[in-house]
Amino acid sequence: MCRKVRRAHAQLLNTISNLGGTLPKPLVLRGVDVLSQGYCSISRIPGNCASDPGKSLCEDAGGYCVVTRDGYYIMSAFCVAAGATLLVWYILPTVKRLQGAFLPASSSKRVLTRSSAHERLACQDSELTTITIILEQHLTTTGRRAVGIP
Repeated sequence: MCRKVRRAHAQLLNTISNLGGTLPKPLVLRGVDVLSQGYCSISRIPGNCASDPGKSLCEDAGGYCVVTRDGYYIMSAFCVAAGATLLVWYILPTVKRLQGAFLPASSSKRVLTRSSAHERLACQDSELTTITIILEQHLTTTGRRAVGIP
């Protein structure tokens, strides 16, 4: 029971973490392209040379791109500012609210009752037994002898 609950929570948090790292990438990369500006060294080629189509037109005409404004730095500053804003006005207040909901106001230490202590020991004992069984199976398959395992 203990391991299944922990595993389910770990999988859920891992999924949320993966989504949080994957979803903003296309938006940020598109923002870098939009905020970047440049021109072609050949003056007869119009348009922004910072994007891929403009760059290929310029290179096909025999020129090269001169970047006047790199959108990477602007987008980096925006992302840092957005992250700091979220941290200060959303994440920290939410953490404090959740801590207040689960911890009593009189003490910041967790009180360990007899039933919760027995439950915690039962979980640790079952995990230790599982690890011991896995170790013994590994040692028997590799032909090694276990030293110090009762």
